Amino acid sequence: MDKVSVIICNYNQKAYLEQSVRSVLEQSYENIELIVIDNGSTDGSVDLLKSYSKHANVKLLLHEQNRKVTTRLNEAVRFATGEFVSFLYADDFYLPEFIETQIREFAKLSSEYGVVYSPGIRLNEVSGQSWQSASLQDSGWIFNAILKNYYRIGYINPISPLSRRKCLLEFPFRENVFQEAEIIYLRIASKYKFQFVAEPLVVMREHENNLGKAIRRNSECFFTNMRSLESDGIPRGSEKLFRRFKAESWLNHGWQAIRMGENPQWSRDCFISAINCCPFYLVKPKIICGLLLSYLPTLLRMKINQIGYLVSRPKEIIKVRQSYA
Repeated sequence: MDKVSVIICNYNQKAYLEQSVRSVLEQSYENIELIVIDNGSTDGSVDLLKSYSKHANVKLLLHEQNRKVTTRLNEAVRFATGEFVSFLYADDFYLPEFIETQIREFAKLSSEYGVVYSPGIRLNEVSGQSWQSASLQDSGWIFNAILKNYYRIGYINPISPLSRRKCLLEFPFRENVFQEAEIIYLRIASKYKFQFVAEPLVVMREHENNLGKAIRRNSECFFTNMRSLESDGIPRGSEKLFRRFKAESWLNHGWQAIRMGENPQWSRDCFISAINCCPFYLVKPKIICGLLLSYLPTLLRMKINQIGYLVSRPKEIIKVRQSYA
């Protein structure tokens, strides 16, 4: 039975941390190593984690200082001893058969496959609603599929992949940015095949401490990662798709920022960058609407955004397993 190393990186998520840890320790798959990194928490998380210090399957990496998430994750990957690795945010959790299901899928695949992934459930702690989030559903060589479908269908849920550890050693997180998030899988997809499993196996929370926060910082990290990916070399035949992907990224980051009340000038800069990347984006309705919104008074823009949310909020509500909800 192959060992799986689950890495939880925590920073001030004590309210959710115990459930996150428990969702790993209560997996139906037995050969699990849980590595929990505390990245300088000040909310009492460390005391909670120390209560697991004698657990045979738990290893704690406790840090007094908060450092880049990329640095902490690379540290944990090097520390891990499993053949496979998964990452879990401290405010999210796994469903009980997550690891068993994906390991069973890996057993059917050749060594060309580096990652197995699945869709996930979104749980809004404020409203109590939950729904299955959109996800890429491609298998095999999916680099081009990611570029085509990232904004049209959905991407890879960032806590759903189970990866071969060798992939993460070959493609470590870029430590020049605070976080790399899901872009790491685009890099891995340039060399390894992926396999999709249709069953939702993970739950990501939306709550007051993470919902809509740090939009600009996350966008800046995203585009730093894009520039690094481009400098490494885009796979031959994917250059046009990548340029279109960059333009779509500028559009969507600008749109998200204007909808969440970010600095309107910064939003305009995003829209202009999209146009500079692909000039035909000038006639895109979202570009036109976004630019118009960026010039409106703040109160009027907020009112329009509230109406937009009521129209576009998720309609599909599903029930999360009561033993974990």
